[in-house]
Amino acid sequence: RLDARSADRRAMIRRLALAAAVAAPLAVLAAMLARAVNVPILDEWSWAALALAARDGTLTWGDVVAQHNEHRNVIANLIFLAIDRTIGWNVLAEQLASFVILLAGQAAAWVLTCETTPAPRRAPLFAVLSIGLWSFAQWENFALGYNLGWNVCTTALLVLLAALAVR
Repeated sequence: RLDARSADRRAMIRRLALAAAVAAPLAVLAAMLARAVNVPILDEWSWAALALAARDGTLTWGDVVAQHNEHRNVIANLIFLAIDRTIGWNVLAEQLASFVILLAGQAAAWVLTCETTPAPRRAPLFAVLSIGLWSFAQWENFALGYNLGWNVCTTALLVLLAALAVR
């Protein structure tokens, strides 16, 4: 009887942990959709020249790989150019692209968790990873479409770790 209660409690913890892992990205998506404004801000303005060059046919590879402050945003620039070419410059589309990219990172975190963690601890650990991944503490990375580069890096790292962990 005691074992049945313990098993029920562990099952409840697993269900709550998985619910938290699912709720984390949904909370970010809800906030993003409620608060997104299709107006470039801060570093997003650096994409104006890229968009203009792409539209008037003068875009070069040098424009895509050009340095921005002390780094280069090649992947983010390519994603931006794909969005701009498809639907026009749209900050919400950039944010949604960032969201999808981080969802892939969360999926990789699940694979990593399954490959490296005993079954009873998987759901709670995955919940902690997911809550950290989708934390509102990194709101700026979701609020600015330009910051999708950070989520590309995070996802790439998680995919690499998951690939290394798969047996």
